Amino acid sequence: MNYSESVFSEKGSLSGSLKNYQLRPQQLEMASAIEEAISLGNNLIVEAGTGVGKSLAYLVPFTEWAVRENKKVVVSTYTKALQAQLYVKDLPFLRDTINDRLRYALCMGSENYVCARRVQGYDGSRFSRSRKKREEAERIIEWARHTRSGLVTDLDFQPTTSVWAEFCRVSGLCHQRACQFADSCSYRKARIEQENSHILVANHALVFSDDAASGRILPEYDALVFDEAHMLEDVATSHFSHSTGSVTAERLFKEIKNFIKEGKGILKDSFENVTELEEGLAMTEKYAERFFAHAAGMFTGRGSGPYSFSPEMFSVSELRDGLVDLADGLRRACDMIFYGRDSARISFLEEMPERASALSAECAGLATDMVFITGQEDIRHVYWAETREKKGVIEVFFRSAPIDVGEEMERAFFSRVAPVVLTSATLTSPDGHGKADFGFIRSRLGISDAAELVLNSPFDHENQVLLYVPRNISDPNDAAGKFREQVKDHVLEIYDILKGRMFVLFTSYEMLNQISGAIREEREDVKILKQGELPRYVLLDVFKQVRDSILMGTSTFWQGVDVPGRALECVVLTRLPFPVPNEPVALARMDRIRQEGQDPFYAYQVPRAVMMFKQGFGRLIRSESDRGVVVVLDPRILTRPYGSRFLNGIPGCRLVRDASEVRNFFSQ
Repeated sequence: MNYSESVFSEKGSLSGSLKNYQLRPQQLEMASAIEEAISLGNNLIVEAGTGVGKSLAYLVPFTEWAVRENKKVVVSTYTKALQAQLYVKDLPFLRDTINDRLRYALCMGSENYVCARRVQGYDGSRFSRSRKKREEAERIIEWARHTRSGLVTDLDFQPTTSVWAEFCRVSGLCHQRACQFADSCSYRKARIEQENSHILVANHALVFSDDAASGRILPEYDALVFDEAHMLEDVATSHFSHSTGSVTAERLFKEIKNFIKEGKGILKDSFENVTELEEGLAMTEKYAERFFAHAAGMFTGRGSGPYSFSPEMFSVSELRDGLVDLADGLRRACDMIFYGRDSARISFLEEMPERASALSAECAGLATDMVFITGQEDIRHVYWAETREKKGVIEVFFRSAPIDVGEEMERAFFSRVAPVVLTSATLTSPDGHGKADFGFIRSRLGISDAAELVLNSPFDHENQVLLYVPRNISDPNDAAGKFREQVKDHVLEIYDILKGRMFVLFTSYEMLNQISGAIREEREDVKILKQGELPRYVLLDVFKQVRDSILMGTSTFWQGVDVPGRALECVVLTRLPFPVPNEPVALARMDRIRQEGQDPFYAYQVPRAVMMFKQGFGRLIRSESDRGVVVVLDPRILTRPYGSRFLNGIPGCRLVRDASEVRNFFSQ
């Protein structure tokens, strides 16, 4: 008997700790596979359907190994909800029931921690014109006096971004061990706790940031679990991307102006060439204004964007040289202030050297990004521009993203750490014969060497779920206007049967706005909770309490949302979630696939859409007692050859075509 069997078997450790414990064979199989991966140092990909209990399945073998061998394991999630579940529920449970030597820590970005030095140095003038922000600042100051964690998530309200920015830790402004508050620093205490822990609970963004910082954010670790791994390509793409533009430049110049204005006294005392710094800033602003005005002119009249461009269209040398000179001037200002400051006169000006250094780095970074993107220096990236009109001014954005993240993923994780475990409820896409296949996720993430495991959900979907695809609904590509009208009518038809308890999920904000607006205009009795009108967590809380409501959302509600029980008994998927066909990254990836001799529709668009479809379907059944209907309003799932891949990707359930059968299902 291996360790996992001793924990998960019917007479194992968990059976004595949980009332009415029932062995889930899939959970034990997953835990045993991970235990084997640990012993062999192999990577592993696991698709575990809803209800398998995958978090305990990977935590049990990893906690045993980490405690026994004094190893460190990072468990990374995509959503805050799962991160909280691991840290607040699962790990304390394992420590209390299985291994009291287990130590674990929550890992958050440093900007999530309050800085005691900045709290003490706050003089109250920053928000003198805003009563709301001034009151928020006062509440943060009061909370900072007694908080144990120092984490913004422990505040009893959600502060405005600009207010929290006045009090949070900023790496470029941190005095490290030289700070008078070093011994009581919340962030420093958290880092010490992380160094002494076996399990580190992080999120994908922080793990990638640690890679970019050459391992300076997280302690060195021995194994890595990517839960919610279906989001890895998107996170990796964002992490390895570059973005800059006129808004970035304007914000930076404004911060430099404020820096000079606020510190003019100390700058004059300790930096003789302050006038030169001001003149350099003014000149660089002119270069930027000229460059972005030219760019705006180049894109005007070319449609709504995004816009492709060639390196020959832009000359960035003038702006680059101005930014480099400005960075050098700020660096010299930093040195002069640091060595020339009078410690008896320092209050908030204590931050001046660090601010000068941080602003210098930002100038250099902006110059680098502008040269990289406009020059299209890396053929492995796709490049594009976007514009936005705001108050009569055309703002210009330049962006780039990697076409393939596999090479970077291999370098950052798969060749460096062993084992790496990837798990999610949606990692496979059925092949042409209906068999679950990891080929898509392997190719997208560059996983060449990993064992595979597919575990179906233990729930009885055949009896718990009804799949309803209405008859005589138009193809959304052939008759868009008629299709939208039919979507509205079918949503109202289902609402009249259930009187609420519905998610209606869209693939675009445009259609979300059209359908929600049409329903509100036609039916005052229908209570719609619409994404964007309230924060996501508030919408979910209201939805759970207001039983006769419909929650309407886009991609953010297709995944990572857990509403068990009778609060949610219907999920409406308005369209099959194919990637946007004109999005630059998707287009570049499809072109690459085409160049490799494959059909990008079946090799890229369909697998991505199937994985998202499975996520949307998975919102409905979250426990053994849940039941309900998934409504698919896109007829292509039955009329097109690729529709079978969507049907084969979800658990088997009864398919019906008439609303009367939905009514009968709920009447039973």
